[in-house]
Formats: sequence, C-alpha cells, structure tokens
Amino acid sequence: MRGSVPSAWLTGVERRWASAVFDTLFPGIADEGLVSITELDLFGFLDQLRETVPARVAWAVRFAIVFVALSPLFVLWRLRTLASLDQVVRERVVTELATSRVYGIRQLVLILKSMGALLYGADARVRRRMFEGHPQRSEDSR
Repeated sequence: MRGSVPSAWLTGVERRWASAVFDTLFPGIADEGLVSITELDLFGFLDQLRETVPARVAWAVRFAIVFVALSPLFVLWRLRTLASLDQVVRERVVTELATSRVYGIRQLVLILKSMGALLYGADARVRRRMFEGHPQRSEDSR
C-alpha cells in the first residue's frame, strides 16, 4: 500500500454514506438496462483504490464522501444525511453541490464522479449498453 492510509479505510457509517453518494451519482436506469453502481463491487473498488493511489488521494476521496454525505445540513438546512433522503432529493442536493459557485465544492463532486466512472465504465454490462447501436465502435475494437 502506498502512503499511510490505515486498513480501517471506511467505517460502517461511511460505507452507508458512500453507497448513497455513489448511487446518487450513478443510479442506473433499469428500463434502459443500466445497473446502479451499488450493484457492482463498489467497496472492493474503493479498497483497491486505497491500496493503489497515494494516501492524499485516498484521503481526498474519503473526505469527498463524508462532505457530500453531510451536505444536506448546509444545502437543505436539515439535520439529515444524504443516505436518509429519497433519490429525487439526493439528486437535487448533489446538483446544488456540482453547480456551486465555490470551486472546491464542485471539485469534490467531480472527484467522486471520476472515481465512480472508473468502476462503472469497467463493468461489462454497462459497456455493452454504452456501445449498443454503434456497430462501428464496439468494446472489442479498443
């Protein structure tokens, strides 16, 4: 492992928050054949991420998860976490963060979207759906 991130990388609460955060960013669309990111090995991916990136990057991802999870406190002014909200309200909260006038807040959302995209786009079902209807560009032509 690079850096010095302890092996107790995400607590149980942080795992619930991470699940809610990533499910908000990558909810999937069942009618279109896209699975939610929570149906993938999200925690295996995050554990592998922790082991392969520099410690400061791992801590930035962890901080971003906690920040977004607690953001209803200052976005909605309600004593709730993102995990306790329904999907529509969660999406509204994350949209507020992603369009914030504060650069650092927007970047925290972008960090999570970027990390989640690495996992989501690597899934064979998602890739198949992404390239569906595009015979000139299939996943085999990479």
